[in-house]
Amino acid sequence: MKSAKPVAMQLYSLRNEMEKDFYGTLEQVAQMGYDGVEFCGFYDQPAEKIKDALDRLGLQAVSSHQGINTWINEFDFWADMFQGIGCRYSVIPYEPEEYAPNGEHYEERLEQYRETGLKLKEELGIQLFYHNHDGEFQNYKGRYGLDYMFEKIPELNPELDVCWIKVSGEDPVEYIRKYKGRAKLIHLKDYAILPDADPEKVYYMRDGKQRTKAYTEGFEFRPVGQGCQDMPGILRAAEECQVEWLIVEQDVSPDSTPLQDAQKGIDFMRQATQTALA
Repeated sequence: MKSAKPVAMQLYSLRNEMEKDFYGTLEQVAQMGYDGVEFCGFYDQPAEKIKDALDRLGLQAVSSHQGINTWINEFDFWADMFQGIGCRYSVIPYEPEEYAPNGEHYEERLEQYRETGLKLKEELGIQLFYHNHDGEFQNYKGRYGLDYMFEKIPELNPELDVCWIKVSGEDPVEYIRKYKGRAKLIHLKDYAILPDADPEKVYYMRDGKQRTKAYTEGFEFRPVGQGCQDMPGILRAAEECQVEWLIVEQDVSPDSTPLQDAQKGIDFMRQATQTALA
């Protein structure tokens, strides 16, 4: 049984499994009940073979995490890959410090987003997205760097990661509403702050503070629905704000295998989506 809104699996969560058995892992994701996948690397597999597998398994290639330099340096290659697998959304997953808010090349990078976003849309019909972490919640010119980015570059769309929004001290529900109609992709990611952690130190990126040992020792990823997130509220906001895809991601699985946690995620979504929208 599928959930009420389409749910995809971010395959970074299953990166080791994908490397070992690309097509077998896709098959397991489909058997769990996911509607689509968000790629994070293609492991040298050809587009035609990937598309055949997706069609056979009933999975949609929702999006793929692609560094902006891949488009700048190898546009034709990636154009063939995206068109070959039927993928319409390309997501910038992460940027190093020099391209982050207050970094030396931040403004220059934003212009590359603008140029690449326009080219993708005009030539391929592909939309460009940016996936946030907590580093974008630094103050930049009187507002968060994340908000500055989306204000300045209308060609760039948000892929809102609810984990890092909450870690930054903001409300994921309000951010989904803030970008209503523009945030078509949402990363559903849950976590817990462990009892011995100093909560103030976990929010290390607020006001530009540095990462601390307490962050790694006091923070733990959890399967969707088993952490501190208000998942029912997030799901209601996603429905209200025309989110197209809910994408389950869990960077690390501390107590189970990644495949087991992927199953827990879709099991939660089957139940919670129906309950939240009832």
